[in-house]
Amino acid sequence: MEILQFLKKIPAFSDFSPEFVKKLSETVEYKEINADELIFQEESPSSHLYIIAEGEAVVIKNLTQDTQKVLSVIGENTVFGEMSLFSDQPRTASVKAKTPLKYYSIDTPAFKKLLITDPAGTQKMYETLLLSALERLEQTSRELATVYEISRIMVKSFTMQEFCQEIIKQLCLSIPNADTGFIFIWNEFTEDYEPLGKFGSEIKDCPLSKMHPLVSLIHDKNETISLHDHEGINDTIDRDICNIKSVLIAPLFKEKLIGFILVGNSKNNVIYPNRTFDLLNSVSLQLIDAIENIQNQQERLAKQRLDRNRSGSVKF
Repeated sequence: MEILQFLKKIPAFSDFSPEFVKKLSETVEYKEINADELIFQEESPSSHLYIIAEGEAVVIKNLTQDTQKVLSVIGENTVFGEMSLFSDQPRTASVKAKTPLKYYSIDTPAFKKLLITDPAGTQKMYETLLLSALERLEQTSRELATVYEISRIMVKSFTMQEFCQEIIKQLCLSIPNADTGFIFIWNEFTEDYEPLGKFGSEIKDCPLSKMHPLVSLIHDKNETISLHDHEGINDTIDRDICNIKSVLIAPLFKEKLIGFILVGNSKNNVIYPNRTFDLLNSVSLQLIDAIENIQNQQERLAKQRLDRNRSGSVKF
């Protein structure tokens, strides 16, 4: 796509004059990188802003020397690194390509000089960037609130079924446009995935075998996926689980698939934003260890009861 046409369709630049956009097009630098390559590193100088033309990138925050958190996934037409317009402080997060990526780089000092020539367009741009920042802040607040509530659930003494029921209720109440949800957990004795947490109406209580098409689809996945593009899978969900029009699946994967979260909308076709995928990915990581801990605790209690029974300390 011609650079002029591309810049005109970016919401932050849509109110600039044709002359401004033409001058901007002469200053941008086109780049291509492979998946996992860095665009900029946390704590590096804030000297450019960027626009994604094709592909996806991830925003990453270093929590410790060995631990990182994915803050968000950004896609085509997204402007990022825009804080360089407001401050010359070092970057607060890293951004790297999630897929092969095509993007444009804009030198911030040169861009600021150009902004002086179009005050009206500049004001609209700042308004658009501010609204985008507020939306991200709102999502971050929602994610923190959800993670906090789930942390409170995790420290309570619940059975596995009680735990899953509380978690799926919290998720469906936290995610906009989610009115139905399940948590399926692997049962090594029956060799099925059992629906231990359920939220919504007209839902079935049906275990899924490891050969079920839905399980086969996600058995090697470690990130949330949408079933919007898997119509055949949706048919099996309607038949075996519930009638649902929009579905997100978050695998609970640790060496193998120990379970999965299913959330969606039973009435409308909803295209969930990337931030919902990010939230489910964060929650999934939280749940994996908690589920293993509950399973281990239940196994210990069962063994203690068996030992007491064998020793004659339990009478019926």
